[in-house]
Amino acid sequence: MNALQTRKTTLLAAASVLLTALAASAIVACGGSGEATIPDPTPGPGDTAVKPDGTATKTTDTATTDVAANTDDRAPKGDLAASSDKADSGGSGMGSGISGGKQGSKAAASAAWTAPTTDKPGQHAPTALTPVAPPPRPAHLTYLDWNNQGQILAGYATGHIVVYDALKNTATSTPASPDALPIIAIDPTAQLAMTRSKPGQLLRSRDQKVVLRMNKVEAVESATFSADGYSFLVAEPTGALHVWNRGQELPSLPDESVPRFLERQTADFTAQFPSIRGPILTTPNNRLIFGSAEGEIFWWNTENFKEIEQIFAVKAPVRSLAVVPPFVAATSTAGDLKVGNQQTGSYLRWSKDARADYVTGTPNLPDRLLTLTGHTLSLITIDKGTALWTATLPQGEPCGLSLSPGGKVVAVCVNEVVSLVSLDGPKLAGSFGVGVDGGVVK
Repeated sequence: MNALQTRKTTLLAAASVLLTALAASAIVACGGSGEATIPDPTPGPGDTAVKPDGTATKTTDTATTDVAANTDDRAPKGDLAASSDKADSGGSGMGSGISGGKQGSKAAASAAWTAPTTDKPGQHAPTALTPVAPPPRPAHLTYLDWNNQGQILAGYATGHIVVYDALKNTATSTPASPDALPIIAIDPTAQLAMTRSKPGQLLRSRDQKVVLRMNKVEAVESATFSADGYSFLVAEPTGALHVWNRGQELPSLPDESVPRFLERQTADFTAQFPSIRGPILTTPNNRLIFGSAEGEIFWWNTENFKEIEQIFAVKAPVRSLAVVPPFVAATSTAGDLKVGNQQTGSYLRWSKDARADYVTGTPNLPDRLLTLTGHTLSLITIDKGTALWTATLPQGEPCGLSLSPGGKVVAVCVNEVVSLVSLDGPKLAGSFGVGVDGGVVK
């Protein structure tokens, strides 16, 4: 049995264990936007078909794209299962923990590559955005995502949770962790939070109560919640993926019932994969996308556990993931960007040597991605990586990127300040920073 067959057998065995858990918990990502007052982005230029030039060309429902033959030894087309006939209708997903911290960001900023140019150079000069200045002692952002109510959920290394209402320009800060442990996942209601610690802790934010101390989890690599709050997933670096159900009961659980939940040390379901590094992305149609220690990107159809594919690979562990069907995009802690077609397992030619610190996208903004490279934000086309616009923020380390479910505004973190940028412009729609004491400046 060769190595690929061995990996296939291992992954299929793992999938069969976890299938029931994910089907029962109905894992979904953010859907509607709650952003009615923010205008839709101005449509970009139409996608242009690419004629064959000796390399493969693939036509999708949304665009005809130039697909490079996958010649990277570390990124073969996964044949772990037959490709799905239908495109994944995934999204940016819940659980956008900031993977890798600041490590690797300087590699992208200093590489011999700049943000992609526009179709007509000189006609789209970068827009300079000026957000609020960071606090004198800023807290380090460790989690950034949106919920369906148009709120930004931000977690910090100090154990604070900040809920920022993009429509009302209001922010609330809560010290969720009594031990000031880093927050790596927040449920959609902001009532539960997960810490990166040993052991990992599931916290109830309203009273800082530990509702689950994961003594049987060796180390927490990443975590995510289902959008309905029913389930939460915890991944270990070793590839163990644990699923607990009935999480939606925890915010309202009476104090006298908390000890009973604390006794649930064994997860409802556990699956073993070769390794897991970086964030786990969940999609609305029950797919999981995650990366390995070697930078391999896996796509798993949890409704048909035989459909497990390696799509492509990045050069280091994954920092960020995005899905705009049928495309999957990923950046690594080494600062490289790859965009691939989930149906074919090949990456797009323009992304072979592309660089970015973070990438984000949503099915509600088809054919587009947003990238953050250093302090430069770009809206790009998927088919060629062409920038429709670029915006620059003050110099500083990139620390996060998350597009709203409706695809109308993006939250971008540079120098520990989160800026809201409307895609119609681009225009600055607000910004905030958080100090180590949990105080919010905006």
